[in-house]
Parts: sequence; structure tokens; C-alpha cells
Amino acid sequence: RDSAGNIVAGGLENIGPAGRWRIRKYDQSLSLLLGTTSYESPAAGPANLYAVAVDASGNVYAVGDEVGTAGAVNWRIIKYDASLRIPLASVDYTGPGVLNDSARSVSLDAQGNIVVAGYDTQPGINYGWRVRKYDNALNLLDDQAHDGIFGGFDAANGVACAGSSSVFMGGEEQVRGDYADFAVARYDLATFNPPSTPSGLTVFGYVGSIGLQWT
Repeated sequence: RDSAGNIVAGGLENIGPAGRWRIRKYDQSLSLLLGTTSYESPAAGPANLYAVAVDASGNVYAVGDEVGTAGAVNWRIIKYDASLRIPLASVDYTGPGVLNDSARSVSLDAQGNIVVAGYDTQPGINYGWRVRKYDNALNLLDDQAHDGIFGGFDAANGVACAGSSSVFMGGEEQVRGDYADFAVARYDLATFNPPSTPSGLTVFGYVGSIGLQWT
């Protein structure tokens, strides 16, 4: 939901042999469509959408995976404006194993940064879970990985932020003698502190330009 109570939902839309993700925004009654958008992989294959989050300004963050031009399947994260008409930022991620990687969950922290959790392939093992933190322009702030004891299929399927640094994740971890166990972890990720205006700096605005003056 956004701050006005409107609903933002997304998922896979079938369009033949490949699928694309579709996001739709509705009013509270679900009777009025307020906006919609779609995204297709840059290479032949589906683009899967797994989670969306809405910030205090109504901007929408969508996370999932795509068939990429490098690697097999890569993370894709896109930030849209509140109308869903304008993509404001976009970033992908290819794991060190350059195979199948997927972003499965997204959460916003108290500063408006986004934390994305999922899994990637890593050299010498199968899959490991991955959590990456971005600022609201999708610049990377922190990156953490976890490989279980057995070195099999480990994936983070959910993430929740608490405050500006703490992150709680839930997922699965392959263990000996069994396929997978439920796993929960807490991380304290890097925080983003925007630069302050230097003392003595005055900014003037003009048509087509700005002026800076030091005193």
C-alpha cells in the first residue's frame, strides 16, 4: 500500500513462450486501475517479479529476475515513480558464479533505503543467499552473503528492516541428511549518511544555472 491506501501488486504476465513482469496500482476498493507497467528481459526468456515495496513518496520498487545478456538469470531491481509511468532507476546483479541468481524480497529502512534479499550462485558451491542494500537511487551501500554448512541450495526468501541498520531475513539452508531447514538471520548493514552542506556555502538559483558562493 502507499500512504493513501492504494494497492500496488505485481507478478508474471504470460505473453507467449516468454513472460514479463506486470505491476498494477489500484484504489482501495480495487475497482479503479490507477496505473500499470511491464518489464521484459533484455534477452530471450521470462522476467519474473517477486516483490514490490512503496516508499513515503509513493515511488515503487520492484525486484525479481530476468534472463540477462551476461550470466544465465540475473537480479533486476527497478524504481518507478508513483504513476508507474516513469522508471527512475534500474540495476541488475550477477552473482560470482555467473549462473542463476534471483531477488526474492524487498524492504525499506527508516531512511528510505532499500534492502533486497534472494540467492545467487557462487564458485565451488550450489546456491548461497545474498542480501544487498541500496540507497533510494539504487547505488549499492552494502553486500552480504551466506553459504550454509553443506554448501547446497541456500536462499533468503524474505527480508524486513528494523530502524536504519538492522535487517532480519528468513529463508532455507540445505543440511546433511535432509533437503533443507528453515533459517533466520540478523544483519547490521551499513547506513547512508548524506553529506551536509559545508558551512559558509551559499547557493543561488538562476534560469539554466546555479551559483555558489563561499564566505
